[in-house]
Amino acid sequence: METNPTAENIARLIFEQARHLGLPIDEVRLWETERSSSAYRTH
Repeated sequence: METNPTAENIARLIFEQARHLGLPIDEVRLWETERSSSAYRTH
């Protein structure tokens, strides 16, 4: 990974790869713990 592997950047990477594969995706949510998550979305 060229950027810092934060939860936010990993969520963005997963989102971009899914889009590249043509998957109908609006959001990726990556859970770090039971109470903490990061999301990347198109909105």
